[in-house]
Amino acid sequence: MAGKPKKSPPKASGVGDKPKKIGRPTIWTEEKALELGRELVEWMLADESRTYWQRFIVIEKGLYKELINDLVKKWPSFSPLLKRAKEIQELRLLETVGKGEIKSLFVLKNHHGYADRVEVKSDNLNRSLDTKDLSAASDEQLREMLKSMVDSKQGD
Repeated sequence: MAGKPKKSPPKASGVGDKPKKIGRPTIWTEEKALELGRELVEWMLADESRTYWQRFIVIEKGLYKELINDLVKKWPSFSPLLKRAKEIQELRLLETVGKGEIKSLFVLKNHHGYADRVEVKSDNLNRSLDTKDLSAASDEQLREMLKSMVDSKQGD
């Protein structure tokens, strides 16, 4: 069965005109993206109550928040400005958590990698341990295995 024929771009209205382009026009250039990034950082630094960089993008500028990811992908030079805005946000959130602000703690955990507990990761766990051996091991054997792993890591 033959596939559908490809649609050609709409024809121009006059003789010698070029075909019309399909899709949304590109309004962002690297220069405009960098200007937005500089405005974002300046906006955050202008007032200590400005904690959330997303507020500038969505409310102040009237842009959609996904635009930021698009700009970072298209122009990596935009990344340091966004990183700076995120660092400012993180520090301001840390300051408010000290004052008992629960909402700030939530944002730190979900967007800045904070946790209630410390997770310990060890390269020594790369040893080939058969789960059958572990399930049959006594509590004492498991403690000894863990102790030997910790001791060997400290010796590194």
